[in-house]
Amino acid sequence: FLQFCPVQLSLSVRRTFLTRYYSLDGRVVREVLRHANILGIRLQGSDSKKAIATVEQVARACNSNPFTVSRHVVNLQRVCRWIERVAEQRR
Repeated sequence: FLQFCPVQLSLSVRRTFLTRYYSLDGRVVREVLRHANILGIRLQGSDSKKAIATVEQVARACNSNPFTVSRHVVNLQRVCRWIERVAEQRR
């Protein structure tokens, strides 16, 4: 995205976009981490009522948008997978 952008945006705007998209809101992260299994649920491509209900519960608890909560969960899942891969490579 930084090297090739399908829309006409300056490099600084693209960096700002990426920084804000991947930034984490402390209130949302704290509430996500209070739910033990939330990092194990599948959000993308899933119509799981349990996953949707959990995201909505977290959103209500931290007074946030469900989309924001699901984005945080997906980003945290991505970070966890990356850490697991790095740990496996170091063994």
